[in-house]
Amino acid sequence: AVPFVQSLNPPEFKRILDYDYSLRIDLGEMEEESLYVYSWQGVPIGVLIRSKKNLDNLEKMEQYLANPFSEQSKTLPRWTRHKSIDVSSDFLKTRYRSVQSNIFVVTMVSPESGCMVKLVKADEREKYGFPSPWYGGFLDPCNGKVFDLSGRIFRSKKSDKNLLIPKYGIHENQFLILKP
Repeated sequence: AVPFVQSLNPPEFKRILDYDYSLRIDLGEMEEESLYVYSWQGVPIGVLIRSKKNLDNLEKMEQYLANPFSEQSKTLPRWTRHKSIDVSSDFLKTRYRSVQSNIFVVTMVSPESGCMVKLVKADEREKYGFPSPWYGGFLDPCNGKVFDLSGRIFRSKKSDKNLLIPKYGIHENQFLILKP
């Protein structure tokens, strides 16, 4: 006999299909400094088109970061089970943490709390009580951890876990492909 609650779960073949597909995103209509969020493999994925100003400010923030070049362990948070998280690409160790510097792709889930992070733009600094200078970044509302526009955590937050990057590629400078 199958317990009632288990019978409400999707069949195994359906669960496998949900996690074994690529997602193709058209980058053509995206505006600079805007965040677009997509659901993929049950995880919110953010795509941020960074401006030249955003890119220039990333270097200025490195002195305040706990882990600026993503020297992270291969141990992933529990919620990433069955997810396609990139832990080995060379671009993860750059200040941009992206295949193309202006296109930032990130899981919108904090690696420690499991809460969805929020984009906080530079002009919202006072609203959140962030110090000056603040060039924009992400906030974990559950534990107050703060990340820059490359998903790198600030030193004062007693952690060295940056936001996670999914496996992806960019095709013909027009399409972002999230890979299983």
